[in-house]
Amino acid sequence: LFLLGNRLSFSNSSLPCFSDFSSTIIGQLSDLLLAEETRCDRKIELLQVFANMKATVATVKEVISLTNRLLGTSTGNELICKLLSATTTLAENTRYAIPEQLDILINVVSGCHGDILPVCITTLHNIARLAKHSHVWKEDHLKKLQQLKSRVSSIEAAFLQYLDILVELTKKARPGLITELDETLSDIGNLGQSECLPMRVRYLQVSCNMLSRVPNERKWQMLTGPLVSTAAYELPAELAKKFYRTLAKFLCCGDVPPERILSLLDCVLDKPASHANITLLVDLCCQIASRLPFVVEKLHKWAKTLVTKENRLLNPSVAYLLLAPSINLPSDMDTLAKGTDYDRYIVARVAFRNGHWKSAALPNLQAININRLSLESCEWIQSLQELAASQLSEFSVPALYEQNKHLLRAHALLKPMAQSSQHEAAFAFPSEWVACLLYSSDAAIQIASCITPTLSWCKHPLPDAVVFRVKRALTACDYAISRACQAWLRLARSSFGADEESIDFLALQHKQCALVQYAVNCITGRIATMPPLPSTSSNTTVIQLFSEELRLALSQIEQLSSQDEPISLQSLKHFAEVLHNLYTYPLCMPRFFFQQMYSTNIQMSVSIHSQIKDAITVSVTDTVPIQVDGVISTTHTIPVHSLIITANMQFPATPANNYSETRTVKPTQNIHFTANFLMQFKQFSVEFVDGEQGKKWVADTTASLKVDVKE
Repeated sequence: LFLLGNRLSFSNSSLPCFSDFSSTIIGQLSDLLLAEETRCDRKIELLQVFANMKATVATVKEVISLTNRLLGTSTGNELICKLLSATTTLAENTRYAIPEQLDILINVVSGCHGDILPVCITTLHNIARLAKHSHVWKEDHLKKLQQLKSRVSSIEAAFLQYLDILVELTKKARPGLITELDETLSDIGNLGQSECLPMRVRYLQVSCNMLSRVPNERKWQMLTGPLVSTAAYELPAELAKKFYRTLAKFLCCGDVPPERILSLLDCVLDKPASHANITLLVDLCCQIASRLPFVVEKLHKWAKTLVTKENRLLNPSVAYLLLAPSINLPSDMDTLAKGTDYDRYIVARVAFRNGHWKSAALPNLQAININRLSLESCEWIQSLQELAASQLSEFSVPALYEQNKHLLRAHALLKPMAQSSQHEAAFAFPSEWVACLLYSSDAAIQIASCITPTLSWCKHPLPDAVVFRVKRALTACDYAISRACQAWLRLARSSFGADEESIDFLALQHKQCALVQYAVNCITGRIATMPPLPSTSSNTTVIQLFSEELRLALSQIEQLSSQDEPISLQSLKHFAEVLHNLYTYPLCMPRFFFQQMYSTNIQMSVSIHSQIKDAITVSVTDTVPIQVDGVISTTHTIPVHSLIITANMQFPATPANNYSETRTVKPTQNIHFTANFLMQFKQFSVEFVDGEQGKKWVADTTASLKVDVKE
């Protein structure tokens, strides 16, 4: 037993105790922990084995049985606390043991051990850990939890831990569980006016969590008073973070009339610049401004007043409000950030994200001293300068040529960095995004060149010859528009590592391009299918505003399609107005442009008869077994569920015979994959399906094989 104890003590420090080993030693471990001659400190060391254990179902059941026996025989508070913490970690790691562990923990608080404050608080803390997994909680657990309230409510420290359980439990709870917790919330409703601010804030957290899951206007009104009164306090830092995050969730939950939210904001914003929590209040304003478009103007004015009173508060969060999306900045407004070059770069990023490229991002980027930067940083800043200068303010041929010039320069700077193996992950998306902007700009130049002469020189009614030339010229723009649409679609489908807002924004940019194509088809009198607007998963201010702009453009384009005479001076003016609105809309740069948090790389090789070759020669009657092997390297938290390997067969002499075939395979160990074909193919490409939403993504990886066929 002594040797076993030494071995377990070594294994528990950092190495996981694997399932085979765990099942082998669980019996001896039980003997050690139950033996009276084993010292208490030795038992405490051995308990850590449970936390690192990779156990089977049978072993976990033995651990649960052992835990119950130890709780019945042990009296040491430290031993009990360590035991419960270790077994809770085991339950979290295995998931299926959470219900049994909850039973143990709740019984500890309800029983004699619950009278001991350290044990009670530790146990409640462990219940709070398991409350994060609310989907496995049963009705019986909720009833027992409600019964615990009377046992712990008399002790402030224990009651705070109890409230923490409710906070965690309601964060992602299903609506049915929220309904079952209504009675518990009613019992603690008096905490909304409690003099103990930690208790009050936790009560507000629980209430807002429940309200966000099951919206209720009456409950929203009831919480307004406690929230406003709490906002008047200068709270300690950690407590203030919890409160202002809760307040942000409260303001953004449910279908509450805008006037009520604006009225509540009047009370919350009535704080002096010297208020201890003013920074958190600014962060709160940024959070709700990014979700609720109707508060943007109010918060923008408040931020301007705040900076006027206290200039030291000028930081990225305040800059976000000063340069908020949809705000028309005065031409004489000084947007240059005071401070270091880094401060100016941060403000420029904020300006890019909110659509103020030329008015705010450009001055700050031009003020950065690039002579002190590395070559890569220097080229990055220069590319951003060109990008900022490319923002359109009018839909005209000269303006579009100027935009195109800046986009070409930006892409010329970004493309080599994106092709560099050292910087590929950081610059691949920016380079592709600018390339898509360039494609859209090319299409816009062609369209503008088609209609500008007619609008400038012709009068109503247009001669038939002019109508014919305009129609023919606009029809010739199809290739450029289609190329831009395909580029945006591919970029949206290949941005697997992007955040939800960026993916939604790319989808909307593709639809923006599709609307231009639809408008061209309508005015030229061709049959066209109205492109539906995509459903978005992120409901941010930027996405809402962009979606609304596209809906407005769609309704204007439908007016074009309903006209009896497709091309007339009036319809061309209407067409030009639609294009002006679409192309001059201030784009808000997606977050993924600056923050590539995840990267996914897929590599493939093609082999014939288990031999990797670049080219083979076969008879026309031969069927050659071809194998595609690949490896996935990713930093994404979502695994790749499956891959779709596409083999494209191309005949240079007879393109009509070209065709493709696909294989869907699942990776082994989430890394390797293999696909087999019995044909002669030239190029292989790959797509993949993520393991969370089942969404299909495009990978840039291809592998080629040249096949010479003998007749």
